Amino acid sequence: MRKFLLLFPLLMCIVIIFSCTTRSAKEAKLTLPISGNAVLNKDHKPVPPEVTCAECHDVSYDAESNATKMWINNYKLFSKEEIWQWIVDFLPDRERFVVSTVGEDSIPTASTIDFHLIPEEKVFLCVNEKGTEKVIQLMKNPWVSMVHYVGSIEGPKAPEKRYWQSVQVLGKAKVLEPGTAEFEESLIKYKPARTSMDQSRKRFNMLKISIKKIIVFNSENMKNGYSPYQIWENKDFK
Repeated sequence: MRKFLLLFPLLMCIVIIFSCTTRSAKEAKLTLPISGNAVLNKDHKPVPPEVTCAECHDVSYDAESNATKMWINNYKLFSKEEIWQWIVDFLPDRERFVVSTVGEDSIPTASTIDFHLIPEEKVFLCVNEKGTEKVIQLMKNPWVSMVHYVGSIEGPKAPEKRYWQSVQVLGKAKVLEPGTAEFEESLIKYKPARTSMDQSRKRFNMLKISIKKIIVFNSENMKNGYSPYQIWENKDFK
């Protein structure tokens, strides 16, 4: 009996080690490494949209198979028409965007611009002072990335309401010069607020952004099991 009591702690350690090893093996089997384009299979346990794959798996991402695409591949999506209508409602008037352009040195420049969405044409319009850095850059490299967002900020003090909504736009810019018919037509649609039409013709160039793609983020989508990310792509983009 005394020998058994002396051996008991050793036996318990062996049981615990075996149990932990077995459990770890099972967990490892359930959380195998995956790629960024992975899709939930029918045997996967249900996962709410607010839980990311990277919380359980070692995920290999690249520029195409990224975290955004993982949400889009694995949760409910709205129709293209529904996404576009949400974008139109989110941008009802002139809205301020953070805009990134790239110069000849391949260094990005970020600035803020007030854009107006023209829904029927799938373009954004804005006016810019002649000779600004971003306009000169866009004359040489027309690709532009821009984002408009609203939401709460997470910090030491929790916000009263947690939410985040944004549109991330990828498109091509065309610089419109005063004196051209396209400039005149676009200026009328833009409706300058602080300058007269005549002053605008003397002072500004216009940017016309043709939309290639818009990535929408809406945290409210997750309440109904939808992906927070939704993508709208312009089939007529050239």
